[in-house]
Amino acid sequence: MPMRILAMPALICLSAIPAGGADIEYTLISRSAGPPRSVVARDGYAYAGVGHQLWVFDIAASKPVLVFECDALPRPVEGIALKDDHAFVIAGTAGLFIYDIATPTAPSLVSMLDTPGFAVDVAVAGETVYVAARRAGLRIIDISSIESPMEIDDVGGGNLPILSVDAFDDEFIATFYPTGFVRSAGGGTRPTIGHPSKRAGEVWNSVVVRDGYAFIAGGSAGLRAWDVSQINDMHEIGFSKKPGPEDAFDVTLSGDLAFVSDRTVSDGDELYRRGGMRIVDISDPAEPTELGSVTGDIWSVAVSGDRAILADYTRGRHRNTGSLDIVDVTDPANPSRMGAFTVPPEIKPPMVANGTDVYTIDTHLRRFDLNDPAHPHFAWSLALPRDTYFRGRLTGLAVAGQRAFVGGGTAGLHIVDLSNPDQPERTTTVNIEAYDVLSDGDRVFASELFGGLSIVDAGDAMLPSVVGTIAGNFSVSDMKVAGDVLYVAPYPGASLIIYDIADPAMPMVLGYYFTGETIHHIDIDGTYLYLAAGDADKRIEVADVSDPTDPQFVSTFDIQYANISDMTLAANSLYFTVPTVPGGGLRVLDVSDPSNPRRQGKYVLRGEFAHGVAVLPDNIVALGGSLGLLVLQATAIAGP
Repeated sequence: MPMRILAMPALICLSAIPAGGADIEYTLISRSAGPPRSVVARDGYAYAGVGHQLWVFDIAASKPVLVFECDALPRPVEGIALKDDHAFVIAGTAGLFIYDIATPTAPSLVSMLDTPGFAVDVAVAGETVYVAARRAGLRIIDISSIESPMEIDDVGGGNLPILSVDAFDDEFIATFYPTGFVRSAGGGTRPTIGHPSKRAGEVWNSVVVRDGYAFIAGGSAGLRAWDVSQINDMHEIGFSKKPGPEDAFDVTLSGDLAFVSDRTVSDGDELYRRGGMRIVDISDPAEPTELGSVTGDIWSVAVSGDRAILADYTRGRHRNTGSLDIVDVTDPANPSRMGAFTVPPEIKPPMVANGTDVYTIDTHLRRFDLNDPAHPHFAWSLALPRDTYFRGRLTGLAVAGQRAFVGGGTAGLHIVDLSNPDQPERTTTVNIEAYDVLSDGDRVFASELFGGLSIVDAGDAMLPSVVGTIAGNFSVSDMKVAGDVLYVAPYPGASLIIYDIADPAMPMVLGYYFTGETIHHIDIDGTYLYLAAGDADKRIEVADVSDPTDPQFVSTFDIQYANISDMTLAANSLYFTVPTVPGGGLRVLDVSDPSNPRRQGKYVLRGEFAHGVAVLPDNIVALGGSLGLLVLQATAIAGP
């Protein structure tokens, strides 16, 4: 069953998108959230790469507290290094960004440098920054003037795909794909390059050097320990590998302990082997010994005192989840999670706009504050009981005024009080199946998985009651309400069902609208109904429902895409998302003349998928993507 969530039409018509049939240009102005894939910590604060942003957390308590969200960078954050009062952040093809963190709760961008290649790791020593840039090699940057970083040298560019680097004193050691060292020789001589033999699946993803030893996160080979005290005689002396599949991706040292980030492994048949964090005793580098571990899909670990901070980006069969976790490592043999700050690594439908807020669901109900769309704020996450069929997920969402109606699938219909925008509170749960959810003021419609839907009177938020049901052996792909008429797109099915719900205790079928193929999304504006239909190439179909007992075909628009993730109507524009790479993103049709829909604008995403869409006031469109939330500004294009 395609999971769909619907807001009441009054909410999605708040937009002030340029009207009059003008072509529209969409410009990306900001982003928020995304996969948490890197983290470092110091002095009670954690600095995490979350999607395209640097987020700062206070980690004094058992649960991380978000204290600052830096503006989005052009590409996702890949790595972070700290030195003195500065954070050095790398963002793939966008290069190096340097922040002043003298006040951790208010970092400021000082300078940036567009480095060649794809930056994946960074290290700092003295007045030099080293950036591992894959096929562009190792980029060496002078930061004696922090406001004007300058590249002064490179190593291996075009020949050695550098994956990681660590710097110590005035030297560096870098690893290149799949297994190899590049080490500075000092005295101006050429660096030494080593090519150890490669084991199946081994990739040297990360390296940390201390006291003449290099500790390497070696992918399927686990943690490898090397003696690098003699530049002409570097050799492996020990290793630690867990039983079964492993993807050692990062390593952090603290005292005599190595903290190894182990990512989840797929065997190619969508069978996932959980990763985690392994704590390894390296007091004798020749005999690394695992002491304890926690599970997860861990991309990076930072250590602060007796706590480890984990960047957990869990990629699952049906969903991705993200969190920044605090783990008590007082007893390394028995590490235990203390608390977590959940982060939406991707934004999928439903997305509901309510004023300048955007609400989304995944494992939690989440709120984004877009009052300042150039600087969106991830306001909160609220945990609610979740479905058991779509395991661990919330399934439906509608927002009406100061209430959210959240589908928990088998866990029921949750009613959440939003009157305090910073402290949402679940007031009650209606004990029904609630997958797709639609709200029309105090009337709430909740579909069962394969059994029709329920009509709920939520006039009394503390004592909502089921006042009617619509039986059926179908799921609901989408539904909309206009007055006392309910439009339901059943799945499976090739026709729209139209109900009279004036008496919710006795819903009656008024009519049908046949498409001949599956209906995926619907929306309504006055007397016109818009349907996204089709089993292969999709189309937008328009129907006149001024007489709901006899709906009439008006027009069709072939969109030539195999799939549409989400669709919403605002003013005279129909928005839908196309989740393909490359070339997917947002598509917009001008439907001011329903008999002749035409292309009005688009925003193309590159390197990520488009999922959800919501329209806000002041020409703002929020787009849900596979790397977080995108905020777009709509501008009318002047005619000739």
